Amino acid sequence: MHEPCFREFYRGWMIEIELEADAYRGVGYSPARLCLSTERLYTNELLAISTLKGLIDRHIACRQVSLLLRDLYESEKIAFDEWRSLTHSLAS
Repeated sequence: MHEPCFREFYRGWMIEIELEADAYRGVGYSPARLCLSTERLYTNELLAISTLKGLIDRHIACRQVSLLLRDLYESEKIAFDEWRSLTHSLAS
């Protein structure tokens, strides 16, 4: 693990940018300590930050849609097969 060269908060997540061999990687931690990381290394901090923020936004959006789908299934507005198919499509 590398020492972060940049740290801030975004949508409740702590984001860190780490310098690795003249390139940058973004790592984000949710309040529950879920960890998301950019798989690529980026040539500058801004690209790493932007990519990490996009990953966090996608994770939050998928989580909200997943909760909505569960509510729809539990209130019998969608069938189990629909719920399962839609929920699995979020993981892709």
